[in-house]
Amino acid sequence: MILKSFIKNCAGYSIMDLVIGLTITGVAVPIGNNIIASSHKTYNVQAQVKEMDKNIRNVCDMITQDLRTAGSRPLQNGARDVGNSAAILQINVSSADTVAATITYAYSADIKGIIRTCHGVSESVAENIQDFSFTFLDSQDAIIATADSQGSICKVEFVIVGRTARPDAHFAQNAGYRTESLTSTMALRNML
Repeated sequence: MILKSFIKNCAGYSIMDLVIGLTITGVAVPIGNNIIASSHKTYNVQAQVKEMDKNIRNVCDMITQDLRTAGSRPLQNGARDVGNSAAILQINVSSADTVAATITYAYSADIKGIIRTCHGVSESVAENIQDFSFTFLDSQDAIIATADSQGSICKVEFVIVGRTARPDAHFAQNAGYRTESLTSTMALRNML
């Protein structure tokens, strides 16, 4: 008897309650999906930008380290230990009046990266590079334009422009690739 009276007094959901609940759910779920999709896209773009930045900084550190070792001892013929070429940055690491190693950095448009060659072994040290250029400067920060002036090289300024690995369909510039440029000027402190 108690059970029958309890069941009679319990009210369930009406059809109107169900329709309102489904309407709210039907609006909230697509909004939630859009927020999640947008967050996922932003995360992926930021991960690519972070990877690009790390890539550029790693190769910059590598070049800087090699430039610091250039000319650790001057060569007998008085030549400087940094080559002046429009396409290749050549660094001679000297010891005891001989060239111990020649290190070159070159941009490869085929792989869109920077190739480092040392002791005849070439390796890709940076990928997704859009441009790599360098300028040689004298002690007055004037640009050295000819190979005849190699003896007066005191600084090397290099620019590395990286790009993301994949294009972003919602980014209109650079065919969808996000880019970042790093410029560094390295004084050749061991040059005599």
